[in-house]
Amino acid sequence: HGVTNDAPVIQRVIEAATVNLRQLAKWAGVSYETARSWRMARREPRPAAKRKLAGALRTHALRLSRLAARLERSADREDKKGGMS
Repeated sequence: HGVTNDAPVIQRVIEAATVNLRQLAKWAGVSYETARSWRMARREPRPAAKRKLAGALRTHALRLSRLAARLERSADREDKKGGMS
């Protein structure tokens, strides 16, 4: 199978699907060290930090949902053309 016009969308979907701790910390507005201490259960975030983290996760989930929808539309277009993967 050759590369389709949707290759950039597929690349973005795959890249966006995985979030590393540094990215999550940045989105939540905290240091990597702080996020790492939460992950290792050395510290517990305060309520305000929990809200920031929740907001970052919601924003990321929305982005993933939009990318998933684009990917589905692409698959639907290919199905209508008779393409198969």
